[in-house]
Amino acid sequence: MTAHRAIESITLDKETMHKKDEIMPEYAKLIYNGYWYSKSRLKLQKIVDLKKNKVNGSIRLKLYKGNITIISRQSKSNAYSIKKVSFEENKTFNKSNVERFIDFHKKKLFR
Repeated sequence: MTAHRAIESITLDKETMHKKDEIMPEYAKLIYNGYWYSKSRLKLQKIVDLKKNKVNGSIRLKLYKGNITIISRQSKSNAYSIKKVSFEENKTFNKSNVERFIDFHKKKLFR
């Protein structure tokens, strides 16, 4: 479960993760109560099927005394590009643009 969640964290966007967390208890309840062929369960299954193909990749875990540590995770279907979001990796990052963005929102917030 830890490994699967770790892969989901790099392949699914935040909103999709929240939606998945919302529908899974309902999905489990339907199955537990024997409603496998119900319209509700089939509708939820379609939502799950749309996103499950994006969750792929490999993960390395370290197991030690009952703890799980994620060592690395890789996927070809990342939800974001590390080059675009990392200040260290992005050579085209323009600091002045960010400063202007922050100043604009500070002024807007403290009006």
